[in-house]
Amino acid sequence: SIGCTRCAGGEGTSIGSHEDYIYKNLMTLVKDVYPELRARDIVPTCEPEFACYALVMLANRRTYQTAIQDLYCSLPERSRKSKEVRLAMELAEAQQTGNYVRFFSALRRESTPYLVCCLSHQHLHVIRDRALHTMVESRDRKIAI
Repeated sequence: SIGCTRCAGGEGTSIGSHEDYIYKNLMTLVKDVYPELRARDIVPTCEPEFACYALVMLANRRTYQTAIQDLYCSLPERSRKSKEVRLAMELAEAQQTGNYVRFFSALRRESTPYLVCCLSHQHLHVIRDRALHTMVESRDRKIAI
């Protein structure tokens, strides 16, 4: 839905409504369904993947740093150590600190799933603006010296 909406240029239904719908469903899955399955001794095999998507979506919302930590801490250890969740936490930290090099490097890796890139797309303009601002400031300081 996110990838198709981005390609269609957002015609018809707004991108925001798609993202809100996906966000709510991911949160229900990760916070309610998976813990219930674990309580029944059923191991949800896709939990790290969907936890990654949920964390990336949380990172894209500006005031959700405590929610990211809460969600991360609520995950079982095997999910926290998974490559998917580590990628989501790396992207969240890069967004929070404004480290555009790390953010774009993580997205450009061949191992980064397409859906993670699509979900991160909504934050690209903020990271790109920070990167350009940093580059301009750096250039101006060199000229002044």
